[in-house]
Amino acid sequence: MAKQRIPLVGGTLRRGLSNATNYAQDQSFYNCFYEISKNPGSGQAASYLNKRQGFSTFAIGPSGYVGGYAATSWLGAATNPGKVIFAFCKTATGDNAICDYAGTQVGIDIPGYIACMSLTETMISGVSNLIAIMLPSGATPVPEAWYFAEGGAWTKIASNFPSNLGTPIRVVGEPVHMDGYMFIMGHNGRIYNSDLNSVTTWSTTGYIEAQQSPDVGCGLVKYKNMIVALGPGSMEFFQNSGNATGSPLTRVQYISNIGCVPTYFVGIYQQYAPTVTVGDTFYWLGMDARSGGVKLYRMNGMQPEEVSTPSISRMFGASINFKLWGSLNLHGLTHVMFSSQSQDGSYPAYCHETGQWWFFKPGESDAITRFHASSYIGASYLTNASRNRYIATVYPGTPVYQDNSTNFTMTVQTQPLDHGTDNLKECTAFRLIADTQTTAGNVGVAYSDNDYSSFSTAKNIDMTLQQKKLDAGLGWFRRRSWKITETVNRPFRAQAFEVEFEVAEE
Repeated sequence: MAKQRIPLVGGTLRRGLSNATNYAQDQSFYNCFYEISKNPGSGQAASYLNKRQGFSTFAIGPSGYVGGYAATSWLGAATNPGKVIFAFCKTATGDNAICDYAGTQVGIDIPGYIACMSLTETMISGVSNLIAIMLPSGATPVPEAWYFAEGGAWTKIASNFPSNLGTPIRVVGEPVHMDGYMFIMGHNGRIYNSDLNSVTTWSTTGYIEAQQSPDVGCGLVKYKNMIVALGPGSMEFFQNSGNATGSPLTRVQYISNIGCVPTYFVGIYQQYAPTVTVGDTFYWLGMDARSGGVKLYRMNGMQPEEVSTPSISRMFGASINFKLWGSLNLHGLTHVMFSSQSQDGSYPAYCHETGQWWFFKPGESDAITRFHASSYIGASYLTNASRNRYIATVYPGTPVYQDNSTNFTMTVQTQPLDHGTDNLKECTAFRLIADTQTTAGNVGVAYSDNDYSSFSTAKNIDMTLQQKKLDAGLGWFRRRSWKITETVNRPFRAQAFEVEFEVAEE
C-alpha cells in the first residue's frame, strides 16, 4: 500500500476562458489562501491553508444614498486619526455625502455630481485636507476637484485647476500629494501641480510633460520619494528638484513598452485609480506594448515585476472590465483585490506576502458590482455599490466567517493527481490534516476521475473528530482531482491531505 501527503498550497490554474465550465477545471482556491510559518530556530517552514474571514455590517450611511465610490484612511484627522471615510451618492439628485466609518457625515453634501471618484488626504499648514475628485454628468464629463479643510466645508478648487482652464483638461487617476504640492495627471499626458503649500492655487505654468512616449495619461502614483506617471505604453519617474518656475519636478527615469491599462467610466478615460499601494511598493494592471498582454505588475526597485501567472493574465486579457479596487487585510496578510467578476462570479485576489492567487466569492446574495476599501491597524472597512449605504468591516479581533450574516463556501480543488503512475489505483483512504473544530459541522470531500466532467457525491468529514478520515467507497482511478468544501460559520485551517492507494498491475 502506498501513501502520499499533498500540501494544500499552490496557485490557481485556468485552461480556458470561454465559459464558466472552463473555470470549473484545474486547480483553484476559493475563499481561502495559505500562509507560511517558519520556525526561527530550526529554519523549517510549514504551510497552512486558511479560510478567509467574512465581513459584517458595521455602520449605515445616510438615508437615500448609495455607497461604493471611493474610500481612504484619514490619517491626519484631529479626531480619531486613521478613521476610514467613504463617498456616497444620492443618484436621484447627484448630491454626494462623505462619511466616516461610523456613518457620520464629514461636512455638508457636495452637490450635483454622478459620483466621487477618489478621496485623498494632504496636510496644509498643519491642517488635514481631504481632496475629492468629482465626476459631473454628460457624455464626456471633465472631473473636478473639491477640498475639505478639517473643521471647514467642502469647497470647489476653481483657480486654474485643469478642469477650469479655457480648454478644460480631463484629469485621470488619483492626485498625489508630496512636499507640499498636489499633483494630478491630465489625459493629455501633462502632470499639473498646485502652488507650494496650497491646494486652491494653481499656476498656468505649473506642469511638466510626460512625453518620452506618445502616450495619453493614465494616472500618477507616489513611489518612495518619486512620482511615477503612467501611460498605456510607458512609465516615467519624476523627483522634486525645487525648480523656481514651472513644475518642481524633473524626470529621472523612463521605462518603455510597459505601461498601464487605462480604466474606463461612461466610455472615456477617467478617474478610477489605476494602482494599489501596499507597503513600499505599488501594483498596477500593466500592458506590454509589444505583445499587447495584460498582466499584474508591481514595482521592484525601479523595474516592473510581473506577478500574474499565464492563466491569470489570460483572464485579464479577455476583458477590459478588471480594475484594482484596493487591498484587504485578512488573517494578517495583505491581499490586492479586483472589482470585476470572472466567468464563475468570483473575484481574483493576490496575496502580497505569499504570491498566491485565489478567488474571492461572496456569500451574500447581491452581486458585488464595485468595492472600495481601506484598512487601518489591521481592520479593513469597505462599501459595496450593490447594497445601499452599508459600511462593512473585516476585523481581526472578532473574526466572523459569514458575509453580512450569510454563509459562504470555501472550496479547494486540486489538479488531477496520478501519484507518479498512470496505472489504475484503488483509493483506500483519504485523511485531512487539519485543525479540530468545536463548532459542529462537516467538510465535504468529492472527486473527479474524468477530467472535471463530473464529481462524485461529496462524502462528509466531521471536523470535531481528531482523525478526519474517509476509508470506504473511494473507488478506482488513474488521475483524480479532489474537491474540499466548507460552508460552516467557523474557521478552517489545514496543512495537507493524505491519500492511501494500491496500484494495480497492468
